[in-house]
Amino acid sequence: LIEPLKILTEEILCSEFSIEASDSIDLYLFANQHNCQKLKKICLQLMRKEPKIAMENENFELVEEKMKPQIKAIAASLLKKTGSNNN
Repeated sequence: LIEPLKILTEEILCSEFSIEASDSIDLYLFANQHNCQKLKKICLQLMRKEPKIAMENENFELVEEKMKPQIKAIAASLLKKTGSNNN
C-alpha cells in the first residue's frame, strides 16, 4: 500500500508542480529519505542549473554531506562563473 502511494506522490511532484531551484535542496532531502530516484534526478538538474540559488538554502550543508562529489562540481561551476564575472 505504501509503495504505490510513494510512486504516485513522486510522479505528482515531478510532473504537475513546477519545482523551483530554491526548493531543490529540501525536495532532494525528501527524495533521498524516501528513495525517490526520479525526484532526486530533477532536483539535481535544478541545482546544476541554478547553483547559487541552491547553495543559499539553509539545508545545503545537509545535502552536501550526502552528495559531496556532485556538490563539489556545482560549487566549482559557481566559482568559475563568479570568478569570470569579477575579472
